[in-house]
Amino acid sequence: MSALPPKADIAKQRELRAPIATPTLSSLLAWSCPDVLNLPGAIQGLDIEMDRADAMRLLQALADAGMDTRAPRTNAWIEEKAFEIGLEGGQFVSALAYAGSEGWLVDAPRRGWISLTRAGAAIAGR
Repeated sequence: MSALPPKADIAKQRELRAPIATPTLSSLLAWSCPDVLNLPGAIQGLDIEMDRADAMRLLQALADAGMDTRAPRTNAWIEEKAFEIGLEGGQFVSALAYAGSEGWLVDAPRRGWISLTRAGAAIAGR
């Protein structure tokens, strides 16, 4: 008897796999959830404050570049603006996740686009 599953089971598993999709704001939030990080409270609190400051800087940069509540932008455009202010990699993802969790940025109806909310515009105006 073989330790491998029968070929029919392998084919069925392949059919059940979800297709690879482009990341959305909500999927980034799920990926970067602080509950999963298992950090001590003091370090986690510091990270949250840094994420908040970075998210506010990102919102200000987006507003300065012309983003408003009526004009969603592509993920690539937002990432480009973040890169221009020095947010890269995990720092960008954390800032984006924080802004999404606060309701400052949301997924637009069009796939791969993000909208600025009224709350986000108010934060950007500070």
